[in-house]
Amino acid sequence: QGHSAGVKNIYWLGWAEWDNVTFSPGNLTAVAMTSPHQSVAQHVVHTAGVPKKIVLTIDVPNNETGTGTALVLDGEDAALVRASVVDASGVIVPSASHNVSISIASGPIGRAGQQ
Repeated sequence: QGHSAGVKNIYWLGWAEWDNVTFSPGNLTAVAMTSPHQSVAQHVVHTAGVPKKIVLTIDVPNNETGTGTALVLDGEDAALVRASVVDASGVIVPSASHNVSISIASGPIGRAGQQ
C-alpha cells in the first residue's frame, strides 16, 4: 500500500491540488468523502510502464459526438483512427514520443479478418 498525500476540503464547484508530489510508479487513487469521513466515490489512475505496442482505435464514428454509430463500408464513410502507444497492461504511455506512420496499401479497408 501507498501513503496518503493528505486531505483537503473542496467547496461547491471547486477542486483540490497537491504540490510537490514525487512520481512513483503504481496507482494514484482519489477518494471523495463526506463530512463524517465516509467514502462516496473514488477514481484510480494507473501509471504507465515502458512502451510495449501500438493500439489503433476508431475515434469516429461516435454516437456521443453526433458522428454516427457505425461505419458503412460503401466507400463513402470516413473514420478517424487514433494510434496510442501502450504498456504491457494496455495503459497509454503519455510520455511516448514515437514517430508513427500509417498508410493504406490499396482500396477500401474491410473489416478485421476479411480480405
